[in-house]
Amino acid sequence: MSLNFLGLPIINFEEIDFSKRNINDQTVINFINSWSFYCYHHNSFYKKAVQNSCNLADGMSIVFINRFFLKGGPLKRFTGYDVLLKLLDFNSQYGINKVMFIGSSEKVQKKIGERLKRDYSMLESSLVMLPYKESFQENDTGLLKKEIEKFKPDIIFVGLSAPKQEIFTSQHLIGIKEIKIICNIGAAFEFFAHTEPRAPKWMRKIGMEGLFRAFFHPVKHLKKDIRSYPFLVKKLIQHKFI
Repeated sequence: MSLNFLGLPIINFEEIDFSKRNINDQTVINFINSWSFYCYHHNSFYKKAVQNSCNLADGMSIVFINRFFLKGGPLKRFTGYDVLLKLLDFNSQYGINKVMFIGSSEKVQKKIGERLKRDYSMLESSLVMLPYKESFQENDTGLLKKEIEKFKPDIIFVGLSAPKQEIFTSQHLIGIKEIKIICNIGAAFEFFAHTEPRAPKWMRKIGMEGLFRAFFHPVKHLKKDIRSYPFLVKKLIQHKFI
């Protein structure tokens, strides 16, 4: 059952119905943190992209507020990387035999390919890079769609960072009959490729993974955090007292 997190629908991973296979009813998975929440209320394209998708709570701020202030029911944290590994490791359970990775750099794509061959040799894979752009038009995705039609992936992992990846999926991937599952996982590409370290397990357990990532990309995270966290608190106050 979907929870209403201050207007944004969120569910737990176990509640996703992977039996959907119709062209108009694909399984699309997104991950919500404070920045995603900010984008949801400030970017109409992003809002439209995630409204009818399976949105999982990635940020501990989302889980904490839901648990102690909204009391909206049990909500677990699921990161893009955790779900990526789960889907690959239990591929037969979710009907996954062919995987496609879209996005990131040539270096990361190469490392992803190497790991797939080494650790997931039972899966067929296709790696597709896109030009670095803030938005994509139909003429930017012609070759990609031909590759999708040829390869017929069971699942596509998109790593273009939020909100660009969710908007890209909504505008260019939804409705393509060959695709069963689409998962927008952002930085999980770098973790899977081992080109960027993930926070130690003890930091992830206490919800400090974001702080660890901010250490490696301080400017990027600061720009997001100074907008998203105050806005999240503002929306919570409005919800509770106004």
